[in-house]
Amino acid sequence: MTTLQELLDDHCQNLQSGAKALPPPEAEALLALTTGWEQNEDGTAIEKRMRFEGFSDAVRFLSRLASIADDQDHHPDVHLIRYRWLTIEFSTHSIGGLSRNDFIMAAKTNELYDAFG
Repeated sequence: MTTLQELLDDHCQNLQSGAKALPPPEAEALLALTTGWEQNEDGTAIEKRMRFEGFSDAVRFLSRLASIADDQDHHPDVHLIRYRWLTIEFSTHSIGGLSRNDFIMAAKTNELYDAFG
C-alpha cells in the first residue's frame, strides 16, 4: 500500500498513449491520501478548490506550482475564479484517465498549499 510520503518522494513518469488508467479501487486508495481532492463524475480527473487572500497570492501560488509541474513534467488544468479561488485539476490526458502521476502532483500541490500560508 502506498503512503503519502511515497507520493511526495516519487517523480512522475512519462506515460505513452495506450497505457492503462488506474483501476477504480487503486485510484480511490490514492485519493484517500490526498486530502481535499475529489474525482470527477467519470473518474478521469481529480480536482481541488483552494482559497487565497487575494489575486496576487493566488498567482504567486500558481507560479510556484508551475515550477513543480515543469520539474515533474505533469501539468494541471487551472481555473482562477473571482480573483482568489483556484481550482486545480489533474488528469493524464495521454491515457484518458487517472495515473499515479495525478496523485503524486495532488500530494505535492497539497504540500505547497500547506506551506504557502
